[in-house]
Amino acid sequence: MRIPRITWRRTIALTLLLVLLVPALAACGGGAAPATQATNPPAASAPTNSPAASAPTTAPAEPTAAPAATEAAPVTATEAPKPTEATSSGGQAGGTLHILYWQAVTILNPYQTQGTKDIDAAHLILETLALPGADLKQIPMLAEEIPTLDNGGVSKDLTSITWKLKKGVKWSDGTDFTADDVVFTWEYCTKSPTCTAPQFFAPIQKVEAVDPSTVKITWKAPNANYYITFTSPTDPILQKKQFASCVGDSRPPARPTTSRSAQARSSSRSSNPATS
Repeated sequence: MRIPRITWRRTIALTLLLVLLVPALAACGGGAAPATQATNPPAASAPTNSPAASAPTTAPAEPTAAPAATEAAPVTATEAPKPTEATSSGGQAGGTLHILYWQAVTILNPYQTQGTKDIDAAHLILETLALPGADLKQIPMLAEEIPTLDNGGVSKDLTSITWKLKKGVKWSDGTDFTADDVVFTWEYCTKSPTCTAPQFFAPIQKVEAVDPSTVKITWKAPNANYYITFTSPTDPILQKKQFASCVGDSRPPARPTTSRSAQARSSSRSSNPATS
């Protein structure tokens, strides 16, 4: 009978032990649950989605669209030069040139005037062998090239200069420009007492046509200023055909007149050899 009593007591003891252990185990089990929850947050979608959020990705789209305005700007800049096209189209051959001076042009022969207005106007239709550029170096006009000491165009003793003329140049009436026109221009001024530019020809001994496209000027003495003649608007080349009858004291025949007033006007005009 003692053995069953001991068993009952053990049973009660075990039961009490279980009653105490179950809450303890439950407490331990409750502490394990948060550990699992703590492991899950790193995989949460919110932190993962934040770096790849659509808002920041969409925002750069607006700065990307901005270059479209930059691309549109050159279109306007390209259309702007249209006034330049209008200017170039206005530079066509022909038309009327207006020169504003305090006086009107009276003559187109620079060898018969000392007026700037006349020399400037004549320079539009009469050319020289060369002209000085911005750096004062000679630029060929009717000449093929500029004669120098190096190319043999200027003699070593400085007593002559030889000009090679451009070929194929024609006067406005269609006749050829030749060395004879250059020689004639020298004769025209040296033999006409009314020539207003004798200083350009005073150092010259003679001017001769070597061939139709070559003219040689020989000086009276060695001349270091060998570009003194035919290189400025005041001493251009005249056409021999047009002015041959105006050399020296010769005059062109008077034009027929029908009245005293007309005869007086004709006489006044013919007294100036450059108006023939």
